[in-house]
Amino acid sequence: MIAESATSDALYIDPHKELRHLDSVDWSDLFSNSVELKLGGESIRVLRAEDHLRVLCVHWLTDGARNKERLWDIYYILDNRDENFSWDRFLGIVDARRRRWLVCAVGLANRYLGLDISDTPIAAEANELPRWVINTVEWEWSSEVAHWPLESYIADPKMMLRQIRRRLRPNPIWATVQMQGSFDSRTRIFYHIGALSFA
Repeated sequence: MIAESATSDALYIDPHKELRHLDSVDWSDLFSNSVELKLGGESIRVLRAEDHLRVLCVHWLTDGARNKERLWDIYYILDNRDENFSWDRFLGIVDARRRRWLVCAVGLANRYLGLDISDTPIAAEANELPRWVINTVEWEWSSEVAHWPLESYIADPKMMLRQIRRRLRPNPIWATVQMQGSFDSRTRIFYHIGALSFA
């Protein structure tokens, strides 16, 4: 993963083996279902659209759905999907909790970016977003203090303190996903407590 720095034009590069927590589907399955493309005269493999979308959704939620602009990635994959897009491949090969995360991510793209999902098998379900999810994204998107890695502010004690204060009450979406929790649980408190070690 490559991410911009909060304080400079530098980039953070996050190399890792396979997809870690971003998908629960076995790597061999992902690879065997990948698509070979030609780029600059060379062959490369990329995830098929359904798998790519699933990873994008979880990655965005893992970041607490903090960045509204990155929700457009989810929008564009679905808005430009071809007629062979498999909803069963996207949703049917993960457990019920993760499936609910994915449906909510699509529902947020529908609610806030106008993604048309009326012809999809999840149209009704994606419109049933938990109130706490809506409250979380709206608070995050209106917050004056964006969430950045603490190391970005080593030389800025004031901003470092603001970042630490921001972490004292973990983002509920982030905490739930970190703890592999349910978006439909009645409370977030246990996920908050458990996720403190990840903050």
